[in-house]
Amino acid sequence: MLVAFLSFSLYATDCGGGTTYEMNMCLKKKMHILDQKVEGLKNIDQKTKSTFKSSRKSLCEGVSSEYQGGTFQSVSYGLCYVSFTKWFLNES
Repeated sequence: MLVAFLSFSLYATDCGGGTTYEMNMCLKKKMHILDQKVEGLKNIDQKTKSTFKSSRKSLCEGVSSEYQGGTFQSVSYGLCYVSFTKWFLNES
């Protein structure tokens, strides 16, 4: 089931092709773009943004720790980060 989630998530973020390095670079770029969008939200105060970022970090570190030492640890962190940030932006 986790493999299916990762496969779907990679497809959903358009970062599913190539090596883990290429996936990581793609996710890193998306993370940067999404962070800029979060910072650009006018209807959300800075404390709420900060709380979100802290929660996102904790959640995604927990998710990616399942792959500790593996090549997919950073990919799983990036997928979590992108997914959670997209959710936050949609809810804002």
